[in-house]
Amino acid sequence: MRFGAWLTTKSGYFGFSMHNLIGNKLDELGATAKNQRHYYLTAGKKLKLQKGWTIIPSFMMAMTKNTPIDIHLSALFDLDNKVSFGVGLRRTDAITAQIRVKLLNLISIGYSFDYVISKLQKNMYQSHEITMGFNGCSSYGGSSRTASCATFE
Repeated sequence: MRFGAWLTTKSGYFGFSMHNLIGNKLDELGATAKNQRHYYLTAGKKLKLQKGWTIIPSFMMAMTKNTPIDIHLSALFDLDNKVSFGVGLRRTDAITAQIRVKLLNLISIGYSFDYVISKLQKNMYQSHEITMGFNGCSSYGGSSRTASCATFE
């Protein structure tokens, strides 16, 4: 079971969620093994720059019992909600980079790269991810054909 809440405005967002609320037992792993509850807190703020550019600094904090708190910091630079690129740092693990391009009114294609800086680096150097998104709420290009709904891109 999970619980979450999301608050968004035109210039920012805030979210909180909890995962594994029930703490199901994992009998196949041992008599006392069970899923641990996970807590996530995230926030970001869109700041207008010049000539259509914005910067969106954000953070996410993850907490689980008996593990260090993990913090992710990032900054995304966006040009008119058409092209964006960003960098980030996961405290315990990696340096990240990403790029996204919006196509037409509703489709986005992105690429992200993680360079591992933790002890995991001995076995895993980097990861690559390609994403494709469809947004039925997009107001890209000022089109009146798209739906208006709560979203933060």
